[in-house]
Amino acid sequence: MTVLKQAGGTSENNCEVRNGMVVRYEKGQPAGTFRFMDYGLLFFNKEALMKYKVENFSTDRIFADLISAGQLAAFETSQPYYEVGSKEGLRRFTRYIESVGGRK
Repeated sequence: MTVLKQAGGTSENNCEVRNGMVVRYEKGQPAGTFRFMDYGLLFFNKEALMKYKVENFSTDRIFADLISAGQLAAFETSQPYYEVGSKEGLRRFTRYIESVGGRK
């Protein structure tokens, strides 16, 4: 799981990392509960997913199982997080890409 450490423990933070491993993950906690945010970029070994049937369920279930097994590694990034699920978020991201030399 790629994670971003955010000063001040914002309400977006949803996980705790120790020694390079995610040790707790929970959305919707009050600001100050966690120091890290799930960045949204995930990589899984195929074997880690094989026990799950194809069905609609949250990745939270996979995270909980991997945390319990001590197998959810954290990759900490310092790059800013850009939400692109809204028009305004996409505009901010586009401006950022343009400012670092992306195509217009």
